[in-house]
Formats: sequence, structure tokens, C-alpha cells
Amino acid sequence: MLMALPPPHPQLIAFWSPAAPPEKVVRFRRRLGRWQLEMIRDPFVGTVACTLRSGPMTFTAGAMTFQFSARIDTFAAVYKIDGGPAVPWRANAMALAARRVKIADETLDNPSRGQVPIPDNLLSGAHAVSIRTAPNRAVTTFRLDGLAAAVDVARATACGPSFGQGY
Repeated sequence: MLMALPPPHPQLIAFWSPAAPPEKVVRFRRRLGRWQLEMIRDPFVGTVACTLRSGPMTFTAGAMTFQFSARIDTFAAVYKIDGGPAVPWRANAMALAARRVKIADETLDNPSRGQVPIPDNLLSGAHAVSIRTAPNRAVTTFRLDGLAAAVDVARATACGPSFGQGY
């Protein structure tokens, strides 16, 4: 599905406005189908951070993170992309680290915080991701409908052509 660029919006114009104080962080959110694009511009540092969200899914530069309850330990999680082979998410730990994706925190009881990150390049053209967080848990399937179009719109706006580069 081809998604048109969003029309000029007063918030988007303010997003790029040089009139804002140089230390003021500016946020802009835009609905793109079932995805919400959030852009955060930090003029002091000179960066723009982009995120696409849909329910428990968060797509950032480098990875898609699937969020379960923070109480669920996802260390043993296994996923399938479009019904393909089962892959432990930890098999991608080096690729995630190279993309600077945070895969654990300092909590000793559940460092995964209920998250399952998958490198963005593995999801290119995918329609669904099924995840089982532990051998005794049910499988949860996440639909990626509209993600490609939302990434295209994000690239064409302030996120730039490198957003979702691996996707």
C-alpha cells in the first residue's frame, strides 16, 4: 500500500522552525495508518530521533522491539517471521549490540523487561512475527501491516533516508 506524504502541518513547520530556542527539544507526532510516527528534534545536539509505534511494537533505527508485560522474562523467547524457522532472539545479540539497541537493564530479577528486540533487516518484507516467550507460554502473533509505508513516509520527512536503513 502506497502512503502519501503528510500535508504541511503547523506542528511540522514548528518542528523545523529556527525561532525555537537552541536548547528546546521539539516533539512531533503523526498518525500513519495503524502506526504513529514520533520525531524528536534536539537542536542543541543537532539530532532527530524517530520512532514508529503500533500497540506493543516499537520500530526505531536498527530494531523492532516487541513489548510483553514487564514481569515476563523473555530471556528464552523464540520468534518466527512469516512462519519461518524458530529463532531464539538472543541469536541476534551481536547484531543488536552493533545497532546500539539496549537489550537488558541493570535489574537482576528480570533484565529483559518483557522485551524481545529483532534487528530491522530481518523484518524487511515481513507480514507477521510470532513470538513464544517461554516453552510453557502461548504464542503471540504481531501483524506488521502498513510498516513499510510508514517507514517510507518517515524517511521522506525529518527522519531522513537512513531511518530503517536495514529494513
